[in-house]
Amino acid sequence: MATALYHLIGPIFSALFPKFSQLVALNDTQELTALYHRASQLMSVVILPVVLVLAMFSYQVMLLWTGDPIIAAPQRLITQPREIMERKNQRLDFRSYF
Repeated sequence: MATALYHLIGPIFSALFPKFSQLVALNDTQELTALYHRASQLMSVVILPVVLVLAMFSYQVMLLWTGDPIIAAPQRLITQPREIMERKNQRLDFRSYF
């Protein structure tokens, strides 16, 4: 999963690295700081939605990826706060996750 996320930001990094190197060589810290800030914002906009979907639907993603509910079951513990909010009036049985 982490490698897949890197594929999202890798091209951005590859495109910006030469400019970062040039600004460091020129000792232009003001422009370097501004570029770093914009690049960080761009990477956040690209990667955060994907990470949030993976975090909120980790069980479903793992089940889709592996096809095995036993392997995907521990991922339900990650999203359990969401499930508690959705079923706040129902008692959750932890044994049903394993």
